[in-house]
Amino acid sequence: MIKNTLKICLFVKIMFCNILAGGLEVHINYEKYYKQNAIYLHKVWGFEYCSGYTEKIPFESHKKQWIGEKQNMSKFVSKEADNELKHFIDRYTKERNLLAICLELYDSKEYQAEVERIVKKYCKDCK
Repeated sequence: MIKNTLKICLFVKIMFCNILAGGLEVHINYEKYYKQNAIYLHKVWGFEYCSGYTEKIPFESHKKQWIGEKQNMSKFVSKEADNELKHFIDRYTKERNLLAICLELYDSKEYQAEVERIVKKYCKDCK
């Protein structure tokens, strides 16, 4: 009885270590995650675009890189929404102090309203 208990404990410990070593596998509903966080995600993507962080990477492909394991989410984002957001940001970034401009833009009510408008226009189910 004690040997069986020890074997079971050892087996459980080994399995637990294997799970932690390999990382916990989490299954995310990407569409739901995107829809629940669309405004936040677009604000961050827009800030990265504004600051030049994504300058050498096409906007659409950068989202896949930024999300990493959440790459599947990009199929719920329309290219038209990205283009509208880029156009809005480009009006502000003609000056060269990008960090100050982008931080000011990110915190502005106008930027928040524009991101919300774009998300609502292209994603009817998003929050």
